[in-house]
Amino acid sequence: MTRGQYLDMMGQFSVYRPQGDAVQRGGSRVALSGIRNHMEFLHPDITSETEDLYIERYTRLALLLLFECVLFPNTSGSLVSMRSLHHLQQLDDLPLYNWGAAVLAYLYRSMCRASMLCVVDICGFLPLLQVTTFSNTLFITLNSIWSK
Repeated sequence: MTRGQYLDMMGQFSVYRPQGDAVQRGGSRVALSGIRNHMEFLHPDITSETEDLYIERYTRLALLLLFECVLFPNTSGSLVSMRSLHHLQQLDDLPLYNWGAAVLAYLYRSMCRASMLCVVDICGFLPLLQVTTFSNTLFITLNSIWSK
């Protein structure tokens, strides 16, 4: 998808269409601060009487931040990729995906890239690596105790 298509999709899903400095030139990433500011603008209007459409817009922005800042982060720290927007078209379909495998594959790819000589930073959901390492160590330890 082109940057314009991503921006149109974001505007359609969340009524937020980043402009100017909020959009990285030539890429499909937007400034994290712009999304957060728009969410702060939307949040006071959400009450128990709020229409579902507004709640879905806020939810889509929150999920975009979850995906692109926590599960599939980049090394910029201040830019959010819009590549997962197409997954947010149908919120009911999200549980059908195997997000754990996707996050693990992304983490492995990030670790591979970080092993290159010219790369100085790693991105990915590193707590998953820590939990996996801990659980494997625990499994090996318990297995050696039980086999005695």
